[in-house]
Amino acid sequence: MARLAIIGGTSLGKGELQPGIESAGLSVESLEEVDVETPWGDVPMTVVKVKSGDNEEHTLFVVQRHHGKDGKSTPPHKIEFRANMHALTTCGAVACIAINNVGSLAENWPPGSVGVVEDVMCLSGDAWTFSEDHAVHVAMTRVLDKGLLQVLEQALRAAQPERGDDVRMRHVYARSIGPQFETPAEVVALQRNGATCVGMTFVPEVRLAAERNMPMCAIVIAGNWGAGMGDVEIHLDGDGVTDVAQAGMAPAWQTLAALLDHLGNAED
Repeated sequence: MARLAIIGGTSLGKGELQPGIESAGLSVESLEEVDVETPWGDVPMTVVKVKSGDNEEHTLFVVQRHHGKDGKSTPPHKIEFRANMHALTTCGAVACIAINNVGSLAENWPPGSVGVVEDVMCLSGDAWTFSEDHAVHVAMTRVLDKGLLQVLEQALRAAQPERGDDVRMRHVYARSIGPQFETPAEVVALQRNGATCVGMTFVPEVRLAAERNMPMCAIVIAGNWGAGMGDVEIHLDGDGVTDVAQAGMAPAWQTLAALLDHLGNAED
């Protein structure tokens, strides 16, 4: 049995959860909503019991990173990442996968494509740590689990054959704090520094996971070109970007069965 934590954004609404899981060939046995108490506030979590095709039982712990009061979506610069990651690193999961909507900074990775993250960068200047009263220095040389990354990459290539062999699969995720999209000048600067996609979350999550020794991997869904790329006459629109990213969830869900199978074998 594998126990997997999942954290996602606007593409991971409650209405999409069960259909998405079932599209991966998994059967949902039960779905329970719980509130997890943390030192930084309560975190709503969905605990899902599933069975795979070989009748193996698995548990998913799902958190929507933008959860807010009264159904509101918390903007990225206001997310309490410590609460979310405390909940996910103490629930008994053996690994965590993040699902992220991003802007593409790579010409060979058009909107609608889905890839994996192999490294991150954050130039926002804000710090996220569980240790506020004493220094804890965690190595970030291998911020994402290579074994999980390979499983995701293989599953994604199989799930989107229409993209061909030339589409970029591995990405360097750059974080901008938002909530506005980046400017064309910022996009050029990020590209020059080696970033191939940009988003407003995730980097604090992987930093906090590293402090808790939680193996982590990440899927990125290109919802748009970075500012100044593609058709420069098209202005970025939040709702339009989300629509494109949600369409990209289909191949993302297909990786779930492969990831659970990998983790289940590792547990045996």
